[in-house]
Amino acid sequence: MKNLLILVFSFAMIGLQAQPVTFATDVAPLVYSNCTPCHRAGEVGPMPFTNYQQVAQFGNMIAYVTQQRSMPPWKPDRNYSHFIGERGLSAADIQKLQDWVAQGKPRGDSTLEPPAPTFPTGSQLGTPNLVLSMSQTYTIQGNNTDEYRNFVIPSGLLQDRQIAAIEFRPGNGKVVHHALIGFDTTGTARRKDQQYAGYGYPGFGFNADVQGEFTGYTPGSQVLRYPSGIAKRLPANADIVVQIHYAPSPVSDTDRSSLNIFFAQGTVTRQAITYAANPYDFPNGANSFVIQPNTMPMFRAIRRVPYDISLMSVYPHAHLLGKSWKTYAVTPRNDTIPLIKIDDWDFNWQGSYTFPKFVKIPALSNIIVEATYDNTTNNPLNPSNPPRLVTWGEGTTDEMFLNYLTYVPYVTGDENRALGSKDVGSNSITLPLKFYPNPVKGRGNIEFYLESSCVVQFQLVDVQGKVVKTFPKEVFSAGIQVKSLDFSGMAQGMYLLNMETAEGKGIQKIYVE
Repeated sequence: MKNLLILVFSFAMIGLQAQPVTFATDVAPLVYSNCTPCHRAGEVGPMPFTNYQQVAQFGNMIAYVTQQRSMPPWKPDRNYSHFIGERGLSAADIQKLQDWVAQGKPRGDSTLEPPAPTFPTGSQLGTPNLVLSMSQTYTIQGNNTDEYRNFVIPSGLLQDRQIAAIEFRPGNGKVVHHALIGFDTTGTARRKDQQYAGYGYPGFGFNADVQGEFTGYTPGSQVLRYPSGIAKRLPANADIVVQIHYAPSPVSDTDRSSLNIFFAQGTVTRQAITYAANPYDFPNGANSFVIQPNTMPMFRAIRRVPYDISLMSVYPHAHLLGKSWKTYAVTPRNDTIPLIKIDDWDFNWQGSYTFPKFVKIPALSNIIVEATYDNTTNNPLNPSNPPRLVTWGEGTTDEMFLNYLTYVPYVTGDENRALGSKDVGSNSITLPLKFYPNPVKGRGNIEFYLESSCVVQFQLVDVQGKVVKTFPKEVFSAGIQVKSLDFSGMAQGMYLLNMETAEGKGIQKIYVE
């Protein structure tokens, strides 16, 4: 009897031990969704994570940086609000990585591994209407310092055009850290360019040289195409101004980036408007934006909304002393609408964030933007030691308080309309957009939209509801994707192509010849 109890206890203890964690079933989906978009050839990640060998080689480092929550670099608080393309690991995900390394980084059954994610080449959005490139190749000096350079690119447009999207395409992903895109109709940027030797001119942040801004670029970010009926106007003969932040590099390198420009189709009924909350919105006035040495001040901007608006995106911006951001709206009924919260804002990982759906802000609401700054020796990015008095300025060692809010006047139903897709339903997270050719013979292409990187499963179902073909699971990045599927050998007739992720489903009717 005693031996039997010992045996039962031993089996119970075995059941309590941690289950084996393998790359194939546990680690690959986490890495491919959260790391590979930046850690692949031509992107900002210094090493690729596209297969088991590459990930296992840096497994200990991955476990460490994820445990420290320095990677993946997604700064907005996901418990406060959500955005398209967000990345992040739960406590359980982080523990999986820890257990995998502790268990010797086993691969597991390689046949169960999802394929590495596929990424679009040339464009996330399809064929652009206009492609503009830097007129020269720019050389980045290998001096291990950040460089900000503005390039003036004539649009060549002889008439105003309504723009649905501008997609920045880095010429050299190893050195391009992020970019801002605006336009100039006064010739100011062109004259500035002529004042400096070489191609482009230095400068941090847009000021008098830019009259309107379009978008920003950060590695792995999803390009937003405005929904139908919404656009931004690009004036005739305008110059496009592209400000590129080149990351520090020990060796000299070159870049020649380009822009894909997509014109709006159909009638445009609403212009996208970008307002930058700034120190002029401070209750004490813009002159109160002064950061004394050895202080950690908080500044608050308040902007009254005169009419109902539908907010699309937010883009907080500060320099090296930036510490945290919080933006929210307070309605006339005293309800709070959370917009964005960043507790550990990082100068090196700033970007524009697009909501999954329009966020309605009622008329007479106050949009409140709060930011804190750390001008002490405890801030490792503080450029001055000892700390000095800092005020507004475009230099890296100066400071800024800006939060770009892009919106349109509200139209009934906006709050149920997804951004970044053609859907107007309230529950669509994953959406097939089109299938071609249809009818199909042999291979066909399914175009679909994802709000975030995830594993996708396709199944073919006949008219009786029977699953006749299951395609291998695959990880895709956020945005509009195209997948080629093989229908060879399928009987002629109508089928439903089911598409499923952990967060949503989609169905596309197809005909096989």
